[in-house]
Amino acid sequence: LTHTKHIPTHTHTHTHALTHSRTHTLEFTPRPITAGSLPAHTRMPIDASSLQQEVNDSSEADEEEVTDSNEDESDSSPSPAPSTNGDSSSNAEDDSEGDKLPDPTPDPVLQVILNSEGQSAFIVNLRTEYNEDLLLKFYRDLMIPNFPIESELEPLENFLVSLKRPSQDSDLDFDVLLLLDAPMRSPVSVTDEEGPVYVTSTSELPTILGGCVFEYYPRVNVGLISYIAIHEAARGKGFSTQLFQQSAHRLDQNARDRGNLAGCDAIFLETHSAANSSIKDSMKPVHRQRVLHKLGCRLLDLEYYGAPLSPSSGSQDFLVLTILSAAPHNGRILRDANVPYVPSAVVHHFLREQWRIAYEVGQTTVEEEDLTGDELDEALREHYPTYAKMMFQVEAREKIAILSGLPWIGARSFTMVDLSADFSMEYLVQFYKDFFLSGLEPDPEPLENWIRYLSPDAKQAVHSSKFHILLAVDIHHSGPDSIIGGVVARYFTISNCGLITYFHVRPSHHGKGVSKLLISDMVRTFDRDAKLRGHLAGCSAVFLETDVFSSPTDPIQEKQHTTSLHSFLYGRGFRQVDFDFFTTPYSKDDYAKPVILCAMITPRIPNLATVKDRVLKAIASDTKSRSKRSSSNQKGDASREQRIRDQYLPNDGDDDHVSTPTIVDPKIHSHVLPSSLMRKFITVDWKNAVEWGNVAAPAKDDRHFRYMLRQVQSQPYIPILSQRPPWMRRGRRRSRTPASKL
Repeated sequence: LTHTKHIPTHTHTHTHALTHSRTHTLEFTPRPITAGSLPAHTRMPIDASSLQQEVNDSSEADEEEVTDSNEDESDSSPSPAPSTNGDSSSNAEDDSEGDKLPDPTPDPVLQVILNSEGQSAFIVNLRTEYNEDLLLKFYRDLMIPNFPIESELEPLENFLVSLKRPSQDSDLDFDVLLLLDAPMRSPVSVTDEEGPVYVTSTSELPTILGGCVFEYYPRVNVGLISYIAIHEAARGKGFSTQLFQQSAHRLDQNARDRGNLAGCDAIFLETHSAANSSIKDSMKPVHRQRVLHKLGCRLLDLEYYGAPLSPSSGSQDFLVLTILSAAPHNGRILRDANVPYVPSAVVHHFLREQWRIAYEVGQTTVEEEDLTGDELDEALREHYPTYAKMMFQVEAREKIAILSGLPWIGARSFTMVDLSADFSMEYLVQFYKDFFLSGLEPDPEPLENWIRYLSPDAKQAVHSSKFHILLAVDIHHSGPDSIIGGVVARYFTISNCGLITYFHVRPSHHGKGVSKLLISDMVRTFDRDAKLRGHLAGCSAVFLETDVFSSPTDPIQEKQHTTSLHSFLYGRGFRQVDFDFFTTPYSKDDYAKPVILCAMITPRIPNLATVKDRVLKAIASDTKSRSKRSSSNQKGDASREQRIRDQYLPNDGDDDHVSTPTIVDPKIHSHVLPSSLMRKFITVDWKNAVEWGNVAAPAKDDRHFRYMLRQVQSQPYIPILSQRPPWMRRGRRRSRTPASKL
């Protein structure tokens, strides 16, 4: 028996890397074990804390034994050197019949798998096929080198105790699944005065290609993969995928054995956040996350804190929590408007159970004994503010979104709240007070309008639009919550378009992903509204109103704010529509205001190159139908060809005419919008204002409304500018209409 170089004294279960960029070599020389030299305390179960002392005490006796054995051999040739990498090799044998071990026999019950290259590996589950030699070899050769951080590695004592615990009587099923390069040989039974002892020489152990440690929580029917590591020589050959899939399968089987015939409700994994690059580890978090991502793990939208390792340590704030979403577990992932999520109840039950077990084994600072249920939960919240904050976030939501992107920064401290679904007058008033009465908006829409739009009566009535206010709320377990940012928007059913009218984020949270998440969540909300109203293909177009970049005489701070906002929108895929747009009045005493209209560029927005192709096809089709005409009609043909071209790409007209079209120029324009779409969008926008009493009927009496309709009626396409910010009104680039005509 051999001993590892170092055994930590802490207790921790934690998900780690699947592959590692470096390994650590331990000096190890196996020795033959005989019945006479086997100490009494090496019988299973074995006390791991005494392993080092065992090796030290028996080293001299071992040397004498091997020397005597070699002298008694009839063959004078030297014995082959023992293997140091775990492969099978011959060891020095004793000529004495009484001390000689019988030849081990292969184990006939082993599952064989093939990797992507057709190489075979043999699976051993140490919980059902316990072998202490394999466990020690796995801990020494893979666990210690691949998890060098002391707070990451669970002590060997925990492995020994957990694997021998009867699973049916415990609150935790602990498994260690190993991949071997050769079949495991059955242990040899040696009898002494205290009974049979099962021994397998370490030199006869096969190489461990990889191992996975996972836990099943039967009280909540949830699995957790704690460790997974692959031998350096076996990396990149598909063994990690096989090991991961087999571990997930065993977790589901554990659930079925406990009566949950459908398997685990969820399988979670912990790993380092990509934001914690200062932590020294054997593998960078971003590299580790890529491997986990390929295996089907996705990040949970949750500020996660792992249970403490000991009473003297706090909660683990450098971790993120992921969930396995690959087949067959993808069928257990729910979706809302094509956004995957897991019910908050599943995460809530898992977190409470994880922290309860930490309390039971004495890893928390809660000194009261025999606490259970809500009493324990309340005590944990008092002692650990991070636990209280995490649980408040989970309890405040019915769904925990699953994020698909990389890297996994995690630790999001805010929660998304849609006031159209979960109305809160407190949040609404705070949002309006912090962002609209502080000078950020010079002429905002009245708060009374928003209250009317979100009232229960308005939800029951039939309107041409759906009003949304999406907020990013920092929920505190003590004290009032704070609004980080928000988006105000409408979805118009008839035109199947979404319009974002206001968008604000606190400067303290710029660059932290709040702005991107607000925009992306609102776009998904538009798609959901579209599908619920019969537009199964989703929302046709997403528009956004933003401030006008005014004259150079404007205050420098205002110009910088506008330029920064335009640059952010440009990076999120928004482009300025080459169109003079006006907002609807907020009341009958109000007036329309000029703003910049932007459109989000998606695959649904026609590209200018596509429009050109349509022009060429139309000309070719018309030319073919007239190919038999005489040469005397060539002039008429040319005129007809020009009319077809003008239908798609109109040229300049009279600058003094109100309906002068915009030239479509590939140098400054990238995409186009059909005029029919813009006409419906503008018409429905003003129709909605009439419905709410903000505009006197009919809308056509308003000169701004008439001017916008004249723009779309003068050309079949409205071009979209490709130029970078700052964005200015079309009239500042080129005067289109005399003021007297407005």
